[in-house]
Amino acid sequence: MRESSPNQDLKGNINLIRNYTPVLKLLFNIIRNFKQDNPYLKKICFISNQRLKIIMTDSESNIKHLIQEYLLDEGLLRSKIPLDNNKLQFGFQFVFPKGPIAQKMVVIKPKNKDLIVISNPIQIAPQHVKALNALEDNGKIYFFMDIRKFFLVKDVFFRIDTQNSRYEISDQIFLKKDGTISKNSFFKSIRKVFTCSAYSNMILNEYCSGKIKPEDLSKSKDFTSDFSLYS
Repeated sequence: MRESSPNQDLKGNINLIRNYTPVLKLLFNIIRNFKQDNPYLKKICFISNQRLKIIMTDSESNIKHLIQEYLLDEGLLRSKIPLDNNKLQFGFQFVFPKGPIAQKMVVIKPKNKDLIVISNPIQIAPQHVKALNALEDNGKIYFFMDIRKFFLVKDVFFRIDTQNSRYEISDQIFLKKDGTISKNSFFKSIRKVFTCSAYSNMILNEYCSGKIKPEDLSKSKDFTSDFSLYS
């Protein structure tokens, strides 16, 4: 007898969830509307609701394992994000792309939402902060205005903390009806965020041109930090 692979088991669970979740939702809603004081119907309603919670939990577990598998396949996964609040279902820290220009990025799934968020938090290096602060005619303000306009054109989400010289770029992917996303869509979103990050760094270097010593520029290859403006 041929054993099933982990991928086959994952697809089987997803199909089970896709087939039964709508039925259970419908059953639960019908009974809830007509149960009134009937103890028998109340019991059926309770059982249906519990079963629905179990299935939804399985669905969330499946997307977590799918994302983890995508990152492991490409050798990008670094660590799990500690779940120290009630906002996240799961999260992973990873790097992209592999090599000397790799950026630290994160992927998270908020609780009770059918989407994942890919994010790149960026802390501007001290030598760049010093150069920005030395610019005349509100140069630092114009830098943040320029990257804000660029992010809007590229249709990414962003948050900017000018006081602490940091910002975060992110993109959202909504899950398909079966609770999954394709590997192509996942990495397309990663590349989108990375490209915005890389271009914003180019804009930063243009603003700081002539204000930073060449040897200091080589120290700023990795200017990301383990923070999140979305937490």
